[in-house]
Amino acid sequence: MRVASLDVGKVTRQKLASFTVAGIEVTNPAKPAEGVTIGAIEINGVDWEQVLPLLGRDDAMGQMRNVRYGVDKISFRDIGGPSFAMLGAVLHEISCSGSANPDTGKEISTASITGFDIDTAKVKNPEAAGFLNALGYDHLSLSMETAGTGDSKAGTSSLDKMRIFGPNVGELGLNFALSDYRRPPGGKASSSLDDALGPLIAAKLQGLRLSWHDDGLSGRLLKFAAAQNGASPDQLRDGLIAQIKSFGAAFQDVPMVAGAVQALVVYLNKLGTLMIEAKPPKPRTLG
Repeated sequence: MRVASLDVGKVTRQKLASFTVAGIEVTNPAKPAEGVTIGAIEINGVDWEQVLPLLGRDDAMGQMRNVRYGVDKISFRDIGGPSFAMLGAVLHEISCSGSANPDTGKEISTASITGFDIDTAKVKNPEAAGFLNALGYDHLSLSMETAGTGDSKAGTSSLDKMRIFGPNVGELGLNFALSDYRRPPGGKASSSLDDALGPLIAAKLQGLRLSWHDDGLSGRLLKFAAAQNGASPDQLRDGLIAQIKSFGAAFQDVPMVAGAVQALVVYLNKLGTLMIEAKPPKPRTLG
């Protein structure tokens, strides 16, 4: 690994003001195609007063739930290199932030991916290039934003926002809220997958919204799938609608499924916006 420069801002036992590493190149001489380059990694505003004493401890990760911490922003910018070149891609930025306070129970987190750009003419993987060309994309750009909050004392957790979007593609959105979400005390390791998933399975879904706003992807996929099956887009759409209705007939007495089926049928008949919402009058556990 090679680094062009390193800059460290003001550091105290309470806070790290800033930390920047620029011009990073990670290579594997045995496998040159796996190399990665990063323009810069920047970390700002780290509240680590209660985290520092955990460094070097075997149970550090488990104990993180018992200490206060916060990060204004962690950013990886201008990511590329041989690994990304296989897909003709560059990634402009990955960033995240967050904080947690065990005294109040409040937790906040955000994350984003800005500008995962693919130039189809530069894609070296034949299958990927063929698929993108078949969809009619000479350039593809995708981004993502997420934000979540939680309250460990109240037993609530929510994904307040998740957006995956791009021009000539569309926007996928998701948010949900859980109650009765009780994680095990910090420092207690889960002995099995069942133990690890137990708190989530016992949580109750208070509400969920899934949305899709089309900007061209749906039509491209229908056209591509139809060509693969020797049919016209209209024929394929009619077949999909028939299959969805057949599936829905078996769940007529389940309002959430019946509503989702109806929404899918309406969407396929007129591509545009698809919205599926669930807000159970009597929330049940996920398990």
